[in-house]
Amino acid sequence: MKKSVLFLLTLGAASPVLAQSASLSPSCVSASAITQDACQKTIDLFETMAPQFGTSLSAGAGVLGQPEALGALGRFAIGVRVNGMRGALPLFADVAPSVTGAVASAYGSQEQVMGFATVDGAFGIFKGFATPAVRFLAIDALANASYIPSLELGSVSLSTVAKSVRMGYGARVGVIQEGHATPALSVVYLRRGTPGINLSVRPGDDELRASDIGFDVSSIRATLGKTFGPIGLLVGAGSDQMEGQATVSARVTHQGVTVQADPFQVSQDRKETSFFGEASLRMGPLHLVGGVGRNNGSAVATYNTYDAATTGTSRNFATLSLVIVR
Repeated sequence: MKKSVLFLLTLGAASPVLAQSASLSPSCVSASAITQDACQKTIDLFETMAPQFGTSLSAGAGVLGQPEALGALGRFAIGVRVNGMRGALPLFADVAPSVTGAVASAYGSQEQVMGFATVDGAFGIFKGFATPAVRFLAIDALANASYIPSLELGSVSLSTVAKSVRMGYGARVGVIQEGHATPALSVVYLRRGTPGINLSVRPGDDELRASDIGFDVSSIRATLGKTFGPIGLLVGAGSDQMEGQATVSARVTHQGVTVQADPFQVSQDRKETSFFGEASLRMGPLHLVGGVGRNNGSAVATYNTYDAATTGTSRNFATLSLVIVR
């Protein structure tokens, strides 16, 4: 069964995961037999979902619909962007944790559209240097904001820890501004992040929980674009450095007795590359922008395994944005 979920407002996952098998986490080796399996399955919950959040957040160009820097002071662009990525949601709730020690379980999954909506802003700082043929090295300051509501993603519950909004920042350099016969070449650095996220799954009376997930993505993008009347075309590529951390814990109920696994910290660092293209329709100051692309990242080894829907390390994504440029 296919379901689509749209996380509303900025930020934003990633190419998850995994048919590789990892050894039991050292943090779970010393856990009691009744909580050891729940401990490991909670780590795998984080390892599986965190990359998808990161990729969904960073998909596409750093600034949609603008092949060149704004440059001049007083110029700005404000847009609302929606990212959607073809992801997969492992069916964690279908397998109850073992109470006799860790067991490497095989999970099924369902396809899931993972997405975030973001508010992006660009503000002209320096118009660059001019030659008779071209202008170059214009500079913009960039800002973004992200928001995550509470959601139910199949068997996974998602909520924010405190504030639902997270701010980000960056800069764009118009290496070469667009000319009559030449395209624009720009380089963007952008830092995005998620508000603290709580994820939980309840297989029966048990609970697997990854709390206060923080995910930061540092992105570099190079784009080449050209306008033809009201139509703008752009292609680009880039890399994303993703850093995530969370506190994991588990609760297991057996024969009427509930046992709590001690919480501990986990982290994940990964690097991904992406390739994308987009087209924009310019109606005066209002730009409607759509794009598609593909993200490539390394697989994450987990103790438990997942079916074919989650084993890919490449993900397709789409972006849609409405931008006001002045």
